Amino acid sequence: FCIHIFILFVRRNFEKCNQYIVVQEEFSKIPGNVFAYWISKKAIENTYSENEYFNNILDNKDIKDKTLEEIELVKIAGEKFDTQKFLDGKITPVFFGSALTNFGVEFFFDFFTKLAPAPRARSAYDKDNNEILIDPIKEPFSGNVFKIQANMDPKHRDSMAFLRINSGRFERDLVVKHSRLKKEIKLSRSHSMFGRDRTTLDYAYPGDIIGVVNPGVFSIGDTISINGNITFKPMPKFPPEIVARIRPKDAMKRKAFEKGIKQFMAEGAVLILTELHKSFSDDPLIAAVGILQFEVLQSRFLNEYNVQTELDTLQYRHGAWLKGDPHTFNPPTNSIIAYDINENYIYLYTDAWQKEYAQEKNPNHKLIDFEG
Repeated sequence: FCIHIFILFVRRNFEKCNQYIVVQEEFSKIPGNVFAYWISKKAIENTYSENEYFNNILDNKDIKDKTLEEIELVKIAGEKFDTQKFLDGKITPVFFGSALTNFGVEFFFDFFTKLAPAPRARSAYDKDNNEILIDPIKEPFSGNVFKIQANMDPKHRDSMAFLRINSGRFERDLVVKHSRLKKEIKLSRSHSMFGRDRTTLDYAYPGDIIGVVNPGVFSIGDTISINGNITFKPMPKFPPEIVARIRPKDAMKRKAFEKGIKQFMAEGAVLILTELHKSFSDDPLIAAVGILQFEVLQSRFLNEYNVQTELDTLQYRHGAWLKGDPHTFNPPTNSIIAYDINENYIYLYTDAWQKEYAQEKNPNHKLIDFEG
């Protein structure tokens, strides 16, 4: 997955520089473009070849040799950019810069808008569960919820649902049909989001992302549309690789803890589960791909609900959807059954052998892998 667009930042005395220089290499020469940014007041752009740039601009031999050595590594390790492979999702751009120092950010946005494809038809299911394509131009308004987050603004303490518009034109106060709830909803409080800043949004088009205040009616994956007779394909879910039990350090904070659990369940930031046959604890399980997701969750508990939490990491490293009556499923020792907010049952286990053994012991049930 490698188109490399590198930003090369050369350390020099910027006060003495009076040009903004962009050095660009052809894709045929190295896998991407090498850009050297020279920050200045005049912002005059000149283009040089690689050799001209290093011979005429760099007067520090150590910096020059080190830079050429690193570019050679890029040539060997990288892959040439192919637009079609990018559109097919087989390669992805990698940008190097620093958001902290605001270096290379504008460059990233410029290339992002240049490389990003126009909105395309998206797969969905009609009311008879037949797969269809939704044309972004010809079809009336439709969209799907891909993210939910609460407490973005501590002053409001509300929940925002993020919608991707897939077809048609969005207008504020639009009345749409909610496919899962089978009811109409008025999208009156629509916003364009940037960090914690909100701007009221009156219009939006396919490919745009809008935020709407969620009064508890939206979940991740929900479809809304004018017609109400379509459902977009569910978002991919990744199998858990680490599972832990979470609890509040202070038992007096239990009510705030449970409020946070309920909100984070709706957001889907991590997979929050309830054990089917509880052994010794009522504390929920959390499952994720990496430990960083746990750290983010604990930080949000502390900052948004003033609850310090503790984690007990468990031995489970894999998960599979369980199809069949969970109460008659007989899991092997050191594996358990749990369920999520939508009462989808998950079999948590430690290794592949345990899954195979569980399937042999329970021929009337199916263990289905997560679809990433």
